[in-house]
Amino acid sequence: MRLGLIAAGLLAVSVWHAPAAAAEAVSNTAARDMLAARVYEVAHEIEASRGLASPTIGAATDVAELRRSVDTMSASANSDAAKRKALGLSALIASLERAIAAPGATHGPLIPTRLPAARRFDAGIFDGTRNASCESALALGTDREIDATMIAGGEVWLRFDAPGRALYRVSTDATPLDSEISVFAKCPDTAATKPLASNDDAFGLAATAPVDLRSTPGPWWLRVRNLGSAGSVAIITGTSGTISGRITDIHTGNGIPDVSVTAYSA
Repeated sequence: MRLGLIAAGLLAVSVWHAPAAAAEAVSNTAARDMLAARVYEVAHEIEASRGLASPTIGAATDVAELRRSVDTMSASANSDAAKRKALGLSALIASLERAIAAPGATHGPLIPTRLPAARRFDAGIFDGTRNASCESALALGTDREIDATMIAGGEVWLRFDAPGRALYRVSTDATPLDSEISVFAKCPDTAATKPLASNDDAFGLAATAPVDLRSTPGPWWLRVRNLGSAGSVAIITGTSGTISGRITDIHTGNGIPDVSVTAYSA
């Protein structure tokens, strides 16, 4: 009888804590997405002040506040994914800090520019039912942008093809939406089929993935998932290039695994 009571007590504890853990995860996701939204907002404010002698005092204060927030998020991250997302936002804030510290210097765009309006297509809302499988994938050509709203946890399938045998890039615009892109050479037979490439958090919470038509002509299939709160997404295609090399320890010359590399313009 005593063992039975103990087992029942353990079961009650596990059931009691499950909703609390789920609520905490949702709360953390919402806080991260709100922080990302603020990062992009401040970036646009700084971009707008480029012609001034110096950024506004408010912008400098905002960037300092963002730095404290993302450092707190990084310190409290309890998973590899959470740490990676904090690192992605930290890299964006570092760009804002450089722009604040040297307002007269020539900087590249703090946020990647989107395509002209003539090359954009408003797809409405991806609610988990429209274009939600590779059989009903939305056609996507090169040098095009699909603008839409995605529900939390939603996904959309795209069918990509282009006439030239080249290396292409599909990316999501830098928005608070936490996106993931996966690439398949054919329509997957099952949900367990592994993608040829998958990417999350390439630039802040935005994702990017290569589509190589040089050796394997299209069509290719892409799955874009929203890993965070509901929000707007822009899916952009264009030609791309590659940078290859080996990361080594400066002292030993040994290769260093699992490192992220970011390339900046002057």
